[in-house]
Amino acid sequence: MSNLGFVVAAPASFARKKYAQSCDTKTNNADLFRDVIRLRQNDAAYALRQLRKLPYVDPNKIVIMGLSQGAVTTATLRPQPGEAARIIEGWTCHAGWQEYKGLKAKASTPVLSLIGELDPWYKTKWVKGDCGRYMRKNNASRSVVYRSGRLMKEHELLDHGQPRKEVVQFLNSLGLIE
Repeated sequence: MSNLGFVVAAPASFARKKYAQSCDTKTNNADLFRDVIRLRQNDAAYALRQLRKLPYVDPNKIVIMGLSQGAVTTATLRPQPGEAARIIEGWTCHAGWQEYKGLKAKASTPVLSLIGELDPWYKTKWVKGDCGRYMRKNNASRSVVYRSGRLMKEHELLDHGQPRKEVVQFLNSLGLIE
């Protein structure tokens, strides 16, 4: 994103020692600490407040983006001042816990969601699917599900060229890349 002219801030939530373990990356087991998303939402809202204060940040063109737990956070974060779009990488918007379900963006906020159909983190029936059913179709929102090839089984999709192109195309379509 920085190569596209964006200021990028990535709160290092995993660096906090006070967080309870919320997932096990060796077994792809998640949901170990239910309140983790609320903590991450607080971190994200704080980071966004601080970003809006910077003189080189356009406070009306903020793109909120997250991967995995960051994607759950991005999807479920209450609407933020100045947000122009959201990008969700590696989350389905489906969950057994109500606070993890769906999209909480304003109806006018475009959302791009990227997911591999066989993402190894989402094997159980209550997290299967994609964010499409929660999106508004009249605001440029898109849910991209990779159903074949290598991307079908990937979690970190933006490590690959095609998903990066999807992001650039989405941001271009919104007039956010100059």
